[in-house]
Amino acid sequence: MPATRFGLCDQCVHQQLVTSGRGSVFSLCRLGVGDPDWPKYPRMPVLRCPRFEHEPPPEGGDAERPAG
Repeated sequence: MPATRFGLCDQCVHQQLVTSGRGSVFSLCRLGVGDPDWPKYPRMPVLRCPRFEHEPPPEGGDAERPAG
């Protein structure tokens, strides 16, 4: 598992990592895509979030989480 970079978001089912053309990585909250009152790209690190949902552990061991 990679080192925590985005706080609570790194353990949330709503996070999607987005890589820019220059190689920078951003944490997108998928809830913000459909809700204009919720930030798509929250300020980091996120320490508390009322919409946090813990990501279930991956099946089969060390498989990485898909980006989308």
